[in-house]
This record gives sequence, structure tokens and C-alpha cells, in this order.
Amino acid sequence: MRTNVYFIRHAESRTNKDPLSDVMEDCLTECGLKQAELVALSLKDIKIEKIFTSKVLRAKITGAKIGEAVNIEPTQLEYLKERRGTHDINLNYVYTESFEYFKMRLEETKSFLESLSSNKHIVVVSHSAFLKGLFSYIMLGDLLTEDSASKIDRVMVVDNASVSKFTYNHEKQKWHSEYLNDRHSINSITSL
Repeated sequence: MRTNVYFIRHAESRTNKDPLSDVMEDCLTECGLKQAELVALSLKDIKIEKIFTSKVLRAKITGAKIGEAVNIEPTQLEYLKERRGTHDINLNYVYTESFEYFKMRLEETKSFLESLSSNKHIVVVSHSAFLKGLFSYIMLGDLLTEDSASKIDRVMVVDNASVSKFTYNHEKQKWHSEYLNDRHSINSITSL
């Protein structure tokens, strides 16, 4: 049995446009709403059985748009939230969440996804740094170190509203990466 997992970074939000904006609940931009609708349409013909989102508004809205398209109510999971941090003066994201705690969340997420043996197609909507960490953890497992995670984080790209597909083979207990950062469904629009 295999489970196909479609990892989606939330659509464009106000803080993606202006990282220094001071908003309490980061909502999607007009472009982000269109991105979410297009990603939802691209998944409509797949028999999605479950949708899991971060509890953060920008991920919840993206997941809700997908849920509307496939007639499924998303489930919010606390451990799918972005890795905590802040922007420095040069707009670089600096992590304040310890790597040990972050790695524990990655393991929890990976184990949870591996336990979904009765589901063939699921969607996970989360955030850039979390998804890059999760992809790295899926590939490296306990070999993932803070140094290797930092290097991967700097070179891997996970764009807003992109789709990355992984397949988990339950019998072999192995993950397979189908594709990363696919923007096919949203290529027709640019930031408004």
C-alpha cells in the first residue's frame, strides 16, 4: 500500500510581500487567494481523502480553498506550524526555535504521515521552513543535523502555493520523492 502526500506551501500572504509588516493574523493577498484557488483546481480530480493544515491563518485559508474544491473539511495540526523565528535587519529569517525541538516536530509529523495507511491521497498545507525541514528529515532521518538542515534551507526553494509530492510505501517503509516545488498550476499568474 502506498500513500501519496501532496505537500503545499500556503499561498502568498501579506508578510511574504512585506516581511516587516506588523500583522497579527497574516492573511492572503489578492494574488494569494487566486493561487489557492488554482492549486485547489489542480487537485480537484485527485481523490483526496484528508487535508491537514497548520493552524496559522494563511495555511488554513489555503487548505480551506482546497477543501472546498474536493469537498473535505481540513484538519488543523499544531506541529505543522512554521519554525519560529524573526527577520533581522537584512530581512534574513533567524530561527528562535531550537533545532532539537524543531527536529522533534519533524519526527512527529513523519510518523503521523506514515501511520495513515488507509489513505491513498492526502494534502498537507504548511510553511516554507517547516516543509524544507520535513523534506530533509524524510530523506536523511536521524542523520539530519542542524548544520545540514541550515545548508539545505539556504539552497532549497519552496515557493508559495507550490506542490511537492512524496509517496510512502508502507510495506517497504520507504519514502519516494516524486517532485518538488511544482508551480505548474499557478504559472499563469504573477504577484498582483
